[in-house]
Amino acid sequence: MSTRNRGEVLSDDEIVTQLRQTISEICESPSTEVAVLRLMEEFHFDMEVVMTDLAEQGLNVSFSDVKYEDIASFVGLDYVLQFTDVTLFDLRRSRISTTLFRDIVRDMDVLLIPYGNLRQHSNEETRSRFFAPIVNRLTALFGSWIRNTSEPLMSDRITKRGRVECYFKTFNAAVSVVLVEATWNIEDGKERLNAIAQVIAESCNWNNRKDSFKIPVHGILCDGCSFQSFTFDGNVTPSKLTMGTFPESTFRGLKLVDFSSKPTARPFIHSLRPICETIFSSLLLTFIASVKAFRDRFASQQKSLDGWDRALKFAEEALEMPQTAEELRQENSTDTAGAMAGAAIEALKLSTDEVPISRKYISPPLMDGWDDDEVRKV
Repeated sequence: MSTRNRGEVLSDDEIVTQLRQTISEICESPSTEVAVLRLMEEFHFDMEVVMTDLAEQGLNVSFSDVKYEDIASFVGLDYVLQFTDVTLFDLRRSRISTTLFRDIVRDMDVLLIPYGNLRQHSNEETRSRFFAPIVNRLTALFGSWIRNTSEPLMSDRITKRGRVECYFKTFNAAVSVVLVEATWNIEDGKERLNAIAQVIAESCNWNNRKDSFKIPVHGILCDGCSFQSFTFDGNVTPSKLTMGTFPESTFRGLKLVDFSSKPTARPFIHSLRPICETIFSSLLLTFIASVKAFRDRFASQQKSLDGWDRALKFAEEALEMPQTAEELRQENSTDTAGAMAGAAIEALKLSTDEVPISRKYISPPLMDGWDDDEVRKV
């Protein structure tokens, strides 16, 4: 059964009639991708049904082809203003331990051997692997409750125009983070606006709305030289996109120093840490929002919500402590900041342990099966 956003339930015949009519409108639209977004905004159709009808019409939907001028109005923006009308929010760093950050850099060092430095990467897939240690190490802190999925949000979607997308789901259900990696060092202007358009399109959380998950989606745009952060809220009309910025920065985002042009990698390392900590902050925020959403979802199904409440309490502490640690770092209290960052990870572990969801789908660590004596005999 499908419904309109206003809650009206449609009969099966009405579903078929409305679907055929809307598909016909899509075929006449100058932008198929935006027309599909309009469809999913108005109706809760099953995605497979939509994609089957589109395929029968010979339409290939690829959000890599979306233009900013076509999609700006979808999030209440005027494309003529060239994104200057976007609402801004303050980015904050959530401090991670120096040990964890060192592990991220060491993982990157391993990848430098087969792939070379960033300027030598011939495609976005290679660069995506180079930056993988950031998300791999950070998402691992959430105990498999935030997972990278290779499942496309739209079936049979083919990535074009040199862009790679990664989707992260909380509790293996709700899309919470979208990472878009664009061509190397995209310039300001039309090219960057079109890259932002893809972030908007990929972040449209119709899957979340279909399953009644009212969770804002965090979008991250990376071109190898910078990281920019966005949030997409599809639970308001019109949908809303906001952009993160640091008050002291004239650039809306964080620049990454090119270490291949420097005598030492130190400037690159120093520019990488704020990026890692900003991404960690986004992950913490989306985890907290997901805990709240799932707690509310199971309110009528579970006898007690104590587990969710404890998970939320510890998660909020895990967000507050590293942000306070960053303030201490700015005051040169690095030792105290480091201790608080470590305590935040402990609080996060307590939070993930309290989540009252079956862990049957989570594989145990491979090293649980390691035995030095036995391995030596193999």
